[in-house]
Amino acid sequence: GLIGPLENPTIITDPAQWPKTFQEAPELAEQVKAGKLPPVADRVGAEPMVIQPLRSVGAYGGIWRRGCLGPADGENGNRIRAGDKLLFWNDAGTEVAPQVAKGYAISADGKTTTLFLRKGMKWSDGAPFTADDVLA
Repeated sequence: GLIGPLENPTIITDPAQWPKTFQEAPELAEQVKAGKLPPVADRVGAEPMVIQPLRSVGAYGGIWRRGCLGPADGENGNRIRAGDKLLFWNDAGTEVAPQVAKGYAISADGKTTTLFLRKGMKWSDGAPFTADDVLA
């Protein structure tokens, strides 16, 4: 059984609650200053995936420590290496939920799934993230 209640950060879907300004990551500030990377405001799309932190916003830097249960704990390593998913599971693991994609629809016959990407989605270097990136 569970040790306690399920805890997960929440994706904020209400645009009125999205931040209006952004802070540059210190390790990227030099690249922005040198003109190698657009400012953070220019790298964030029109419909960003905004996550309400579970407890607080973290600090840049530090040490990330993780525990592994042994050789059979392959999913632990996958979570570290894996990027964000277009769709994921809700907190209980019972329903598919949007993540990088803002939504999805399944055709009536169940043969086609349509993903709705966030408007203006970009890679960390400012390049557009499009359906071609998913199909490639």
